[in-house]
Amino acid sequence: MVRKYRARDLALGILVSVASGLILALVLWMLGSIFYYGSIPIIREGLKALIASPNTSPESPQYGGVGPLIYSTLIIVGACVLIGLPLGFLTGLYLYEYPTSRLSSIARRLLEVLVEAPTVCYGLVIYLTFVLAIKEKLALFAALSLLFIIVPYVAIQTCDILSTLPPELKETCISLGLSRWKTLKVLSRAAWRALVANMMISVAKVLGETGPLLIVAHVTVDIAWGPWVYHPLTSIEPVPLTVFIYAAALSALHKIVILGWLACLVLTGMAFGLFIIARVLTRTIEIL
Repeated sequence: MVRKYRARDLALGILVSVASGLILALVLWMLGSIFYYGSIPIIREGLKALIASPNTSPESPQYGGVGPLIYSTLIIVGACVLIGLPLGFLTGLYLYEYPTSRLSSIARRLLEVLVEAPTVCYGLVIYLTFVLAIKEKLALFAALSLLFIIVPYVAIQTCDILSTLPPELKETCISLGLSRWKTLKVLSRAAWRALVANMMISVAKVLGETGPLLIVAHVTVDIAWGPWVYHPLTSIEPVPLTVFIYAAALSALHKIVILGWLACLVLTGMAFGLFIIARVLTRTIEIL
């Protein structure tokens, strides 16, 4: 019987090791492809590839760059973060402080539904509600479509993080006569590293979202031939990085495909930077 269990454990260990190796190989292959193809414009044209506009002329050998696309992405994600992080954090505080109220229970369930729902639905809602009514593709509308992603995630994670704190800490604050909001301030300061790490992950989450933006910030010019005109206060042309990657994959122009790889490299670098910051903060928590 002991040999039988040992054989099962050995077989399970081999299976898990093989599966883990395959997943690791796929991840390394993906990252290697992004770095190899995405670095081509940087090697040939230097840092200009991160500043210039895409060169859509089929006669020119130059690639251009993804500078306006990065700017457009930062505007959309920045607006989403400025609105979504405070809103999600305050919602999480309410869920934590009033866990038994009816409103809190309903809000928690709705937030969990939003977390699990297909993100493309959010873009469709914003498009049908605002874009068709105003006839403009404003950066604010793209940011609103991402709010459906960042707010539920931050709210639920904030509530869960505060719930992991020792209950004695909250009881001590109450016994000292602190008000409800001062107590929440003390608890938030005690868990600030975990809260900031959670916010970093949420920003990385919306940074790579494509579904909502494919509808709200859909491509209205021919990605291979059309002009690139950018009006930062009125429209979101050129499109953000994620939508450009999708359009570049469908382009017949080789230089646009390569610029799509460069956009992947830029997005991957941004996401890795945020994850590294989050990891450093959580590691600090474990040490403390």
